[in-house]
Amino acid sequence: MKKLILVALNDNDDIWFNCFIPFAITLKSTNYDGEIGIISYNLSNNKKEMLIKNQIKVFEAFNICPNLLLDRFISTSKIAEHYDIIALYDVDIWFPKYDLTLFEQVKDSSLLYCCYDVIIPPFILNGAKDKTEVKNKLDNLLTKQDYYWQAGLIVAHRHAWINYEEYILNYLNKGNYQLEYGIDATILNLYSAETNNVSLLNKKYNCLPFWGINIDKVNFFPLRVDNEEIEGVHITRYHRDTSDFSFLKTHLDVYLEKGEKFLPEKPSLYHYQNCNNLLYNINNKHDNPFYCNEIFCHSFSYQWLNENLLAIDAIDTFEMKLTYTGKEPCQIAIGYQAILNKHQPVKFKVYLNGRDIMALKDIMLPITINLNDELIIQSLHLREDFGVRILLSQINFPN
Repeated sequence: MKKLILVALNDNDDIWFNCFIPFAITLKSTNYDGEIGIISYNLSNNKKEMLIKNQIKVFEAFNICPNLLLDRFISTSKIAEHYDIIALYDVDIWFPKYDLTLFEQVKDSSLLYCCYDVIIPPFILNGAKDKTEVKNKLDNLLTKQDYYWQAGLIVAHRHAWINYEEYILNYLNKGNYQLEYGIDATILNLYSAETNNVSLLNKKYNCLPFWGINIDKVNFFPLRVDNEEIEGVHITRYHRDTSDFSFLKTHLDVYLEKGEKFLPEKPSLYHYQNCNNLLYNINNKHDNPFYCNEIFCHSFSYQWLNENLLAIDAIDTFEMKLTYTGKEPCQIAIGYQAILNKHQPVKFKVYLNGRDIMALKDIMLPITINLNDELIIQSLHLREDFGVRILLSQINFPN
């Protein structure tokens, strides 16, 4: 059986870094043994090269419909002619479980298989011109089942995909639609109402956090819903804002390590050692002497905001290691701020002697420092267009 998992992507960097990279690295960590593919909607050549380098196929979108959310179904049905079973996922899903049993659920070659949506989507009628007629059909659907279908995952045999494409094209030819957000959900649920050709998947395959995700009290994982281990967590727009169950929140170090495979090559970091000389002109009146052991960076600059407050603007990856050389204990403060027109790092850490001291954005955290204490300041992301302003109070770098 020839299997394919697909996701549709345009050239949006936020989606690439926040959604697609978690999707790809977690899918590749499962036992899935089929092919992975991207439906490209004007993806950059750099991104396509990264995909091919990571054994992910690139399929150009057919662009029969100008709406990506809808055209991806049509493009999938065209691609499906060369496969047996095809799963089309939303890109904001990630895979928390090693065993992926999705393809075993496709028992009938004439059916689309979907999960329910946890809510009544407020956009379900947005794409319909004749809202009364469509609402009546969808209301009738809810007399047969408890919820609408969620369009974030559809898995089906190629015959079912081809039938669904024919339905979509017929619907579009009638002209009784508007290409508004949610049109994909509208047509999917109408297809079910009119043909009865959609079958239910367990919510564990496309689990929205609003279903109520259970965590292990000790280890956090495995994630469960209704006592079933979750195989796909769907981080919708609302949950991207709150970061609930996002991969970047639960597996940040894995994201930073494995996500590098999906980055174009860029110049190596500069590595400075025993580098007080880089900071030669910022010594001040304070008797709090620090020695700069190391700096890893692409670029940074610094300035005094006042006689007590030093600002270091760190663009792209930045790590700084300082040692306190004063004989008497002292108190400093450290914090960070956003830089205009730059993304914030996904990881900003301050470690005192290896212990994370939980630095917070826009808050100056007081720290007591003793002789030979080591301070590490770290700002990390996979993308290049990020940075922070690091704020240090009452610090001196003597020559």
